[in-house]
Amino acid sequence: MPPRFHIPRRTHTRPRLPPRALNPRVSEGNKNLVGRNKALVHVVAKDYAAAVREYEECIERDSSDVVAVNNKALCLMYLRDLSDAIKVMESALERVPTAALNESLVVNLCSMYELAYVNHTDAKRTLNTWITRVAPDDFDSSCTRM
Repeated sequence: MPPRFHIPRRTHTRPRLPPRALNPRVSEGNKNLVGRNKALVHVVAKDYAAAVREYEECIERDSSDVVAVNNKALCLMYLRDLSDAIKVMESALERVPTAALNESLVVNLCSMYELAYVNHTDAKRTLNTWITRVAPDDFDSSCTRM
């Protein structure tokens, strides 16, 4: 016999609140979280173009949303648009270096360099030099795999 769960009876009811998605006071960060989750649903369905559109909306709301930037670039890569994927990541590093300088983003960018360029070492060396100038002391520059 399966275990039985005890479900307590309600002795009083609370007024129902509207769902958060309908609440006009939802913060921009939460809107981006919802947008990124919608995009992930598209990724699971392998609808990368729809995911890119969702990530673009997130980036329009918050240009420092590194998760959206990284995931948009990955979706572009899956769409076989490697040059645009690289541009998305590089432009984020130029626009908001303190927010975008993230080890995961740098690892993915270096992987894209390796896929896109025969002589990827030059691109990675340039990135590594820039990181050395801009990054905080605790940034792990070995993520460039130089």
